[in-house]
Amino acid sequence: MRFREEALARAQTQEALDLPVKLTSPRGWIVLVTLAAVVLGGGTWAFGGSLPRAIDARGQLTSRQGIFAIKTVAAGQVVEVFVKRGSSVKKNAPVAVVTDGRSRRLVRSPAKGRIFSLTQVGEVVQVASTLAVAERVDAAANWLVAVLYLPATQGAGVAPGDTVDLTVDSAPVAVFGVLRGRVASVDQLVSSRTDVADFLGDAGLAQALAAGPARRIVVELVASTQTASGYEWSTKAGPPFRLGSWTGVVGAIAQPPLRPAQWVFPR
Repeated sequence: MRFREEALARAQTQEALDLPVKLTSPRGWIVLVTLAAVVLGGGTWAFGGSLPRAIDARGQLTSRQGIFAIKTVAAGQVVEVFVKRGSSVKKNAPVAVVTDGRSRRLVRSPAKGRIFSLTQVGEVVQVASTLAVAERVDAAANWLVAVLYLPATQGAGVAPGDTVDLTVDSAPVAVFGVLRGRVASVDQLVSSRTDVADFLGDAGLAQALAAGPARRIVVELVASTQTASGYEWSTKAGPPFRLGSWTGVVGAIAQPPLRPAQWVFPR
């Protein structure tokens, strides 16, 4: 009797092995197919898609004609200043007087321009110190450019012709959008903070724009006859006023897009 029960058990086991195996339920197949589609789509996007990329740099708007520094040829103390910030100055016009206690030296402007940075009476200066910085003004071509400063370690990828979107301090981006521009030139030599301060005529502003060695980038604004500012914006009209020189800006310099996989597997 015992042998018969064992034989019956073996027969039932054999029958169970002959039944088809159910690997998964219909719901499980849906999950597997969905997962496979996600993986395949992600891989296709990672190697075939692209991500927009831009480098941000701070700077100022200034005259297209450029700027120049008014420097002293003598060391001493500034005892008189004949011009004001924002005022115009003619070539060879007196700007300030510097004395060393024995003699007085009159400092004159080397060119015609408009003062936007100026020393103060009582300041002690050294030979070749910048007393004032002015921008060249030509009524026939009074166009603005943006001068940006980018950390030297980030400037290698920027080249003339790159498009730039400029956020302007005096024109809220949420209302007026961004100002359009293109890179006109990139300095090959790196500027120290002292170089930037000499160019801007303001050590505090230089520190804010260039915390360390930086590369100067000049951005040409895209002109437009359809806006009050005279330049092209991301919105149709832009701000209803002209832009003033020496207004702060932040430029987003467009760079070639990257494939998503390059973020994970950089070269």
